[in-house]
Amino acid sequence: MRKTTLLLTLIILGFTGFTQNDVTATKMFWVGGQAGCFKTVNDITGFSGGLNLNAVVGNNLYKARYFYDERFELFEPVEKYNEAGLLIGKSFYTDKIQVNLSAGLGITTGKLVSETTEIRDDNTGWVTIVPSVQRIHEYEYFTTPGIPLEVELMLKPAKVLGLGLSFSGNLNMKRPVFRTSLSLSFGRMR
Repeated sequence: MRKTTLLLTLIILGFTGFTQNDVTATKMFWVGGQAGCFKTVNDITGFSGGLNLNAVVGNNLYKARYFYDERFELFEPVEKYNEAGLLIGKSFYTDKIQVNLSAGLGITTGKLVSETTEIRDDNTGWVTIVPSVQRIHEYEYFTTPGIPLEVELMLKPAKVLGLGLSFSGNLNMKRPVFRTSLSLSFGRMR
């Protein structure tokens, strides 16, 4: 019993030694919003928007993010995707410029068009100028785990303001996606 207790104590003390942060390390916290466009591996494109919470301690980046993607094509069915993820990574920064690299785990949900059926009606009356076509869409709803990735370049013109360009993606089994977006961030940026 004593050997087991000693072993567990040493293991716990070993882990806590690696998790301690330097008290003098730089600490930055901010909230950001993103807007841009996305593309899936199936060549589906659309608009993308997101929110994120960020913390940097030393050079370590911790991020929680949410993205909403929606296909936009006139007269086509709507596909929608939601992604939530927790990411960790590295942040390289000066007073005016910051580069963030991060990856993590997330979950993606969405609504996909699984099948489209066209019903054509050529007999609409006495005179048929344009035949009537009705489209019926069937949807598939999904939830899948994913691996969110992000590279962000941010300019910090003020202590509380950040303007950025972000390249992000999510590797998942249903709809892997790539995004390009502009970001606006508020918080302790320096």
